[in-house]
Order: sequence, then C-alpha cells, then structure tokens
Amino acid sequence: GVVLHVISATRRGSARALAVCLGWPLLLLGLLLSIASSLMPRGGGVGVGAVSAAAVISGLLSSSWGCQGDLSWVHDLAQRNCHVTRQQTADFLRVMPTLAAVNLAFNSLYNCCTFWFQEQACLMDLRVPGFEMQLNGSFFNIADCLAVVLLTPLLLNRVNPFLEKCLGGFTRNGKLLLGCSLAAGSVVWASQLERRRLFAAHLPIESKCAPAGSEMSDFSAWWMVGPYALMGVAEVYVNPTLYYLAYSQTPLRLRSSAQAIGLLMSATSSALFTVLTAMLGEDKDLHTSTLEMGYYVSLMLAAPFVCWYLLVQGSLEERFFDEDHDVMETEVPGHLNKDVAFSRTGMLRDYASPQSPGGSPASWVDNSPPPSDPSPNYRNDDSWDAEGRRTPREPGEHGDCSFVLMSEQVSDGHTVRRQLSGGAQ
Repeated sequence: GVVLHVISATRRGSARALAVCLGWPLLLLGLLLSIASSLMPRGGGVGVGAVSAAAVISGLLSSSWGCQGDLSWVHDLAQRNCHVTRQQTADFLRVMPTLAAVNLAFNSLYNCCTFWFQEQACLMDLRVPGFEMQLNGSFFNIADCLAVVLLTPLLLNRVNPFLEKCLGGFTRNGKLLLGCSLAAGSVVWASQLERRRLFAAHLPIESKCAPAGSEMSDFSAWWMVGPYALMGVAEVYVNPTLYYLAYSQTPLRLRSSAQAIGLLMSATSSALFTVLTAMLGEDKDLHTSTLEMGYYVSLMLAAPFVCWYLLVQGSLEERFFDEDHDVMETEVPGHLNKDVAFSRTGMLRDYASPQSPGGSPASWVDNSPPPSDPSPNYRNDDSWDAEGRRTPREPGEHGDCSFVLMSEQVSDGHTVRRQLSGGAQ
C-alpha cells in the first residue's frame, strides 16, 4: 500500500515521492554491490565497493529528503488504495529518517566491535595461563553478551531512575544519544589499547587466529573485555529504544514493515563498513597495522549521522496509535477493504460451540442458527430430506448428531434449498 501511494504520487508530479522511489532501489543496489565486492579477490573489489558506497549514500539522502518534513504530497497526490490509508503512509514515512540516522550512527561504531575488535584481540597475547592453548579473538565477544544480560536489570532499576531524577527526565532522545556516546567511548577505548599493543614487545609465538605469520604482542587480550562490555551497555540503550520507536510511532498494520526497514538500515551500515575495510586493507605487519586508523574513520563516519539524527528528531511529531485511530479510508470502487471483509461476509460470527456435559454426542445441544425463514412449527430437532423439506421426527424417535450442508438460492421470489452433503456422527 505504501509503495502504491508513493508511485501514484510520483506519476502526478511529486518531487519528494520521486526521491523516495529512487532512494529505496539505490539502497538495495548498494547492498547487492557490497556483497559482490566482498566476494571479489582482495583489492579487486575496491572499485565496486566505492560504487556501492555512492549508491547507499545517494539512496539515503534521496529517500530521507522525500520522507522528511512536509508530507502533504501523500494526501494531495497519492491515489487511494485498499491496503493502507494515505494518513497511515504519511505516518510510516515520517519515522524513516530517524530510524535511518540512528541505525547508521550506532552501527558505524558497532561494526568495529564485530570485526576489528576481534582482529585486534588476535594480535594480542591469547595464551591461557597454565594451559598450552590459545583463545580465539572472538571469544571475548562473550563480554558483550554478559554485559547485556547481567547489566540490563541494573540499568533499568538503578541507573535510569537516577538519570531521570538528575536530568528531570530520561526520554527516548536521551537514551539514543547516551547509547551512541557509549559506543563511541568503546571505540576510543579500543583505539587506545591498539596504540599500546603497537608499542609492546613481540612474542616468539604465532597467533592462530591472525593472518599467517603474525606473531602475538606481549599485551594481554583480556584488556578487550572492557571495550566489548561497554559496547554491550550501548546496545541496551540503543536497540530496544529503536525497536520501540518503530513499534509505537507507526500505524498498526505497518509496524512489521517499520521493523524491516530498521533492519535494512542496519544492513546498509554494514555495507558501508565492508567498503571501509576493503579500502583500508589487511596489514600483516604489527607495527603498521591500520586498526587504529579504522577506529578513527568509524568515529568520523558516525559524527555526521548523529548530527543528521538531531536534525530530523526535532521535526518528528509524536503520535499515539490504537485500534480506533487505525481505520480505513473510504472504500475504493471494486475492492472490499480487508478490515471489514470478514465481518460483512459473516465469517467471524461468534456461534456457541456444542457442549457435551454427559460426554455423549446424543446429549449435545444444537446451538446452530435457525434458517432464514423459520416457520412457527419449526423445531431444532427437525431434519431435512433430499429436496430440502423438513421432516419432523416421529414421536418417540431419539435424536442423533447429524450435519447437513445446504445451498440456498432465491428464484422468482421462492427459496430453493439443495442438500450438498450430509451424514450422521
């Protein structure tokens, strides 16, 4: 329904609708190109990655401009359809710039945790004291998971009330900004650890999870627990808040679509990060590692997205959606609105189910609705013959549980019934 509204408005000359129509395909194109660049040999996919980044950025700018600000073009130029109303489309589109900005700002930093933190840990001392073994760099990601699980109750019950009391309120905007700040702090912490690792002595032991021939530094990998855990706290503030934003600020029938758009924006940030890693390359020399440079580039990349969020957040009008508000527009000729289709055809009528107090089918009470033209002599225990006529039971005859599927047709003022199927149970 949203797509139909945007396309119809584009056909009627709306520049903002055209920007949305161009922006979303460009995002998908950028994602596909980023996948293609990651499958190419190292160094060969840089050009494709650059095109992917250009497509992603162009798509983001185009679609955000179309969804931001005055959305009167939806009401004035979009053609009605039987799926969603134009007001629902406008309410859906108005949230998209905020979802895009926060997802890109946070995931620009979070992607460092999923890739470079692990690579950095593999270049550090991974030995386990007392054992002839090495840990994998991805092992320390458990600190992120433990921080989410163990610190969430503390944050909700102690930290958030404290911040609300001190700041006079702890709104969604504050949680998102705090989460992005903590993520930035995690990346800065990791960059400082990387700087210390670069100046540490070498160990005559080859790392088993680093590129072949890389020796470990005499700097414990357990220091990476700190950045991982801090990133986990940032996730607690950002991800649930974004999910709730997509849920509470979009119409009922479009909430799942809003969540899908949020995931698409996360994938878009991953596509940009893939291009960044391809451009920086992989350095096997411990003294010329580009990890620290990658951290600084990620921080610089997140900064404009945070500014973008502050810009679009100021114009986001809070809305409250419920069942009464989320209703359909006037029906489109030739279509039956989905909200009322079942109620008009009688498919959702609530008939009482047969009860069997004694456990015997013979004691069931017939709760089915009477025919449309009941006669005064009609009784619930009457049966029907093959021609659709009632045949009252003989005195003393015991009833049984039977079903008859009938068809009814009105012809020349007379009602004709035909038995389609039937049988006794």
